[in-house]
Amino acid sequence: MKNPIYLLLSLLFLNSCNKQETAKAETDTPDFEGKVEYRLKVIPNPGKNVDTLKLKKEFGEKSVLLIKQGAIKRINESEQMSLQLYLPKENRLYFTTKTEPRTLFYYQCNKTGNKDFTSEIIKNAATIAGYNCDKLIYTDEFGQKIDYYFAPELKMDPKYTKDYTFLNKNKIAEIMKSVFLRQGFKTDEYTLVTEAVKVEKMKIDDKEFDKPKYEMIREK
Repeated sequence: MKNPIYLLLSLLFLNSCNKQETAKAETDTPDFEGKVEYRLKVIPNPGKNVDTLKLKKEFGEKSVLLIKQGAIKRINESEQMSLQLYLPKENRLYFTTKTEPRTLFYYQCNKTGNKDFTSEIIKNAATIAGYNCDKLIYTDEFGQKIDYYFAPELKMDPKYTKDYTFLNKNKIAEIMKSVFLRQGFKTDEYTLVTEAVKVEKMKIDDKEFDKPKYEMIREK
């Protein structure tokens, strides 16, 4: 299994897909602003003995995502990344951990370049939280597959992540152009499914995206 940070960062993000509408209609449609509540499920693979309680504690069973003009804040129950904050103007992902409560960490999102990958789109794959979703099957250069279900109605302009080359987030955003509502990440032992249970379109105060004050800031 890959380093847990790969998994945790993969669980963060919003991405996108082309709407089946005219170019003008797509231009006129505003980006999604609001809140998405997610729940995590751990599904052991057949024949595997997996401590699901430990994994739920590690990754958190619940999370809340706030989005506004490309800025993203995610609050998790997880031990490793209890807070995640992506600021497009800085192209940095800030995060905190419960094990080092005095430190605000950050990852420079263009620190590593884009990698090879393949993708496949399945239209009208599922209905999640009341939204019709398409499915992106993303396969990285090592053969790791991640399934994203996304609602084209919940638009997200890929310009906000154009330099987010880590884990090909900019490329995924270019494909989908909207917020993901379900993500499936399969390992040799289990599958982690993060699925939206509630989507609220609402105005978000800019202060939600202020960097929290900690004694130390450290790059990962």
